[in-house]
Amino acid sequence: MFGFIEIEQILRALNQIFEAGIAITALSLFIRSLSFRLTDRVSRSFSVVLACMAVIFSGEAIAGALSGIASFSFWLDFQWVGIIFLPAAFQHLSDALLETTGRPSRGRRRMVVALSYLVSVISFGLLLAGVLLGPVTTAGNLYPHPTSTIYSGIFTVYYLVSGLFASFGIWRAYKRTKLRVSRRRITYLLVGAIFLLIGAYPYMLLGSSFAQQLSWLFITLVIFGNLGVFLCLLLMAYAVAFFGVPWPDRIVRSRLLKWVLRGPITVFVMLFLITITNEILRYYDTPYIVVVPIISVITILLAEHSITVLFPVIERWLLNTGDGDHYYLLQRLSERLISSGDLKQFLEAILCATSSRCRPGLSPRPRTACGNWWFQPMTWMFMTWLRSRMRSSNKSRTAILSACSSGESSGCTRWSPSLLMRSSA
Repeated sequence: MFGFIEIEQILRALNQIFEAGIAITALSLFIRSLSFRLTDRVSRSFSVVLACMAVIFSGEAIAGALSGIASFSFWLDFQWVGIIFLPAAFQHLSDALLETTGRPSRGRRRMVVALSYLVSVISFGLLLAGVLLGPVTTAGNLYPHPTSTIYSGIFTVYYLVSGLFASFGIWRAYKRTKLRVSRRRITYLLVGAIFLLIGAYPYMLLGSSFAQQLSWLFITLVIFGNLGVFLCLLLMAYAVAFFGVPWPDRIVRSRLLKWVLRGPITVFVMLFLITITNEILRYYDTPYIVVVPIISVITILLAEHSITVLFPVIERWLLNTGDGDHYYLLQRLSERLISSGDLKQFLEAILCATSSRCRPGLSPRPRTACGNWWFQPMTWMFMTWLRSRMRSSNKSRTAILSACSSGESSGCTRWSPSLLMRSSA
């Protein structure tokens, strides 16, 4: 079926999927960073980076799906808001990392960060005034892109210099760390920062001759670049997730993995299916308005159900640190522990089931212990005794549980908490 569709059209559709996926991933991680670690400076500065990436790729993805010069111009300007503030955000992140490694600023680094934000604010003003970028062009049947001006050339130089200074600051933080784990995490941040700075800049502003001559090769390179940006974004989020939290690595990894699976990955799969279906139905001139909501609902339901069922297996496969059975026990520990209220509800459920099973007048059933002449009176006596005990004070209930645990009463030994826990397992 895909052999009848042009290769370039498929590549453009895949590129739109990656752009939307990066925007959704950055937005999801931004919401997560604001929800858990507002007190840590590294996390706050990385939140600014995530916000810039969400703005950049959401503007690029929406602009690529529209068909109007006015709409193109608005969303390309929206994309440039994130590009303008991205160098200052990375300067902020590098300063926070140096401070975390024991090298607080003596005034110069903070001045550089403030100056970077000031340049970004001035560039934003020039963008609003309409002088930072030239008019939007679609020459050569390419993606619409703005033409360069003298101000955009100056900003490009600032973008390059600021990115080099930010990378150098992260490298200084790497040199100050001694532990292997810390060095590995800051290496992730350094590689991710370099790749995000390279992948976020719109290179068609500098020239479009290569894209006009080899459009399919250009789009292929853009797709691989967006894939690298997506992976580096997750890599940086993984490294920053360990800053400012009092949890072990297992819990941090598990929470981040579940967040990514339930948020970005689910939406990414949904966008992929919607885009592919859209291209197929558009090729056959079939309306797709009715199909899109159905695909969205089915994808979300199946993805969430699959994550719920398969997440324990995925967690043991990806996050197992070699503890073996202990890791499995930690996963199921919350299901094996019961409180006094849980024990009461569990006993009431057993009593209700026993009462319903042994009540006279039921339909014929196989002969069990309920058919014995002594079982029903004993069950009624036990139910009456246990209900009266449950209505007593907390002190009395504690005494009952201790008596059952020690096995002092023959009537309640079979209902001891340890036996209940073994039966529930």
